[in-house]
Amino acid sequence: MKKLLSIFFIFLLLVSQNAFSQVKAGDMLVGPRVALGGVGNASLGYGLSGEYLLSKDLGVGFVGMYSGYSEDYGFLGSSGKWSYSNIYILGMVTYHYDLFGSPSIDTYGAFNIGYNVASASFKWNNNPYNLPQPSASVGGFVWGFSATMRYFFSPGMALTASAGYGLGYLQVGLDFKL
Repeated sequence: MKKLLSIFFIFLLLVSQNAFSQVKAGDMLVGPRVALGGVGNASLGYGLSGEYLLSKDLGVGFVGMYSGYSEDYGFLGSSGKWSYSNIYILGMVTYHYDLFGSPSIDTYGAFNIGYNVASASFKWNNNPYNLPQPSASVGGFVWGFSATMRYFFSPGMALTASAGYGLGYLQVGLDFKL
């Protein structure tokens, strides 16, 4: 997967011969995301991000992500499986800074704050001792931050990569300028 993404990014860099202007006040960008290194033991998360630029430096937006996983559990000959689901609904504030001086690259930092609508459930596979059904309390307030780079390969589309904390250690995606 990493090799395929690397080849894709290199291909887009090579075929993009024109520079496109960075974002400006009034622009709205929306796009899908894939988060690598999700919450808990989840390896991937999926979602949607949107941003509206209030000025050339400041933006506000939203992030919606899903991440889920399961893990096996055993205790004294009994076994079962925990299943977890996390749905993030977050607000976002961004600060844009022209780090590379390139009209086709937009760099910014983001701070996210919101709520994790989470669930955890357990199902016994084998319960010879008639043990009680475990339960868990999940969900709540979440926050995160990231450093992001957008590469505009056309006037209305950009590849996006973010590194940070909260919604996966690395996110990749595609943004569309509306």
